[in-house]
Amino acid sequence: MLHNNMNNINTINNTRTTVFTFICATIILTTGLINYQVTQKKEELEEANEGLGNNVSELDAEVNDLSSDISELNTDIKEYNNTITKQQEKLKELKTDKEQLKKDNKKLNNTIQKKDEKLDGLVQLSNTSRNKSKSAKTTSTTKTMEVTAYTASCKGCSGITYKGTNVQNTKYHPSGYRIVAVDPNVVPLGTLIEVNGETYIADDIGSAIKGNRLDLLFSSKSNALQFGRQQLKVNILN
Repeated sequence: MLHNNMNNINTINNTRTTVFTFICATIILTTGLINYQVTQKKEELEEANEGLGNNVSELDAEVNDLSSDISELNTDIKEYNNTITKQQEKLKELKTDKEQLKKDNKKLNNTIQKKDEKLDGLVQLSNTSRNKSKSAKTTSTTKTMEVTAYTASCKGCSGITYKGTNVQNTKYHPSGYRIVAVDPNVVPLGTLIEVNGETYIADDIGSAIKGNRLDLLFSSKSNALQFGRQQLKVNILN
């Protein structure tokens, strides 16, 4: 009986040892497997972290490059804005100068017109006196003619009359008479013609001046337009 009990105890002890050994082996294997998996995960995480670090570094470099580009663009924009501002100021000055030139030109034209009117009065007075002194020596032919007006700057005009008088800055002949364009087949060049009490000299011709038509030279386009086209009695002095 005692012998059987001892055998049972030994069997139990052996079983316990075997189970304990199995459990220990299982624990060791499990621990090793877990450590292996942990190591693998750690390596993967380290690799991932290293990759992220590289990506972050690359992104930082790109951000720095973009920041530099933006800074350069801002500098260029500032320079462009300064240039535009200067150009706008210059344009404003030019507009101011243009307006001033317009005013000065208008003032000058008014002055020239007043001087022309004054000169016209003096010439008319001189012509009247001259005509009176010559009235005893000359005869005249009175006829109705179509009378128009032109300027030295008209289309197709050169500023030089057919007889060679430069009228770019004047409407007077060197003799002191006003200039008129005629049809030389009707009124010979050099003939004196009295129109509205003022004496003109036939010194020019024109392609449209045919027959009983006269074309009076004016110094300004506005005066010529104001005169227009009229049917007038004129005296052709012989």
